[in-house]
Amino acid sequence: METAIATLEKEPKTADEYVDYLLFIDNIQEEQMDDMERELDICSEISDLIDTYQMSGNDEDVGGYTGLVPLLNQLRNLVDYQMMYRENLILGLMEQFQIFNDKVLVDVEEVLLRAYSPQVLDPQSRPSELAHSLGEDKDLLVGYQEHATRFNRYQNQFKLEVTNYDRLEEVLQEVKLRHLLWNSMKNLDTKRNEWDHLPFKDLNADEIVETVTNFTIYAETLENDLPPNAVVPILKAKVDSLVLQLPLIIDLRNPNLKRRHWEELEKVLDQNLTNELITLTMLNEAGIQQYAEFIHEISSQATSEFEAEFLQKNVGKQSVLGIVFEHVSEDEQEG
Repeated sequence: METAIATLEKEPKTADEYVDYLLFIDNIQEEQMDDMERELDICSEISDLIDTYQMSGNDEDVGGYTGLVPLLNQLRNLVDYQMMYRENLILGLMEQFQIFNDKVLVDVEEVLLRAYSPQVLDPQSRPSELAHSLGEDKDLLVGYQEHATRFNRYQNQFKLEVTNYDRLEEVLQEVKLRHLLWNSMKNLDTKRNEWDHLPFKDLNADEIVETVTNFTIYAETLENDLPPNAVVPILKAKVDSLVLQLPLIIDLRNPNLKRRHWEELEKVLDQNLTNELITLTMLNEAGIQQYAEFIHEISSQATSEFEAEFLQKNVGKQSVLGIVFEHVSEDEQEG
């Protein structure tokens, strides 16, 4: 009861606190108060029996019961008072909603102005700087969006007018697109630099394919949803450059390539492809792209040979197992 009294005596300040407070008084008024009063009535009857039959009782228990009576009366008065002025709590909650709405409207328009500034679609802008600033604005609006969703739920819960946050959603979409543009520009440059200078033997072809595929989707989305600008074509050109190199990377990182295949490739390309220090940049500078068709033939051949060897081994195992099974069956028949 002391905890409940302390909760009721604490004045709510935020929208979430108002909601918690309203739910608390509704719950305690409808369910808990009756339970506590019934339990106290039982204690009262026990106390009367002790007095009537002059039974010995625990002084601590008797003292505890005596102290519960004023606590329960205090709690009941607090609950009744708050239920009487429940409408004031609702008005306080609505005021918090309005404070939030006013702030959102101001901040959304400021964010939109920044998102529509000329530098945001200027190809001379620095990707890292815009990715950072647009990321901050995006996070701000996403936070507002989470609050708005929760507040709409509260409004439905208490049967209040539901606020429309369409403007917030519209501006958030614009900011997300521009952040995606510059974040893609920044991350693609980082990834390309990493792949160009990492030892070629350490390149993960599957990871590169997945990453480039994602960037391709991003570029197409930005081309369709952003107004015409000079930045998206730059991003697309960078992505397309990587797409052209994917077959070569996949072929040369084929795990089925054996020593004989590497020797055949090195003989035609006149390059030491197994050198642990060789990089994608070094291969491109050596003009390896012109041998893409030949490299693909050797890589496909290596895969076909691996599959044939794998099939042959499995057929051999099945044959051996079949002979053993047949031998066991004949022994069993003789037995």
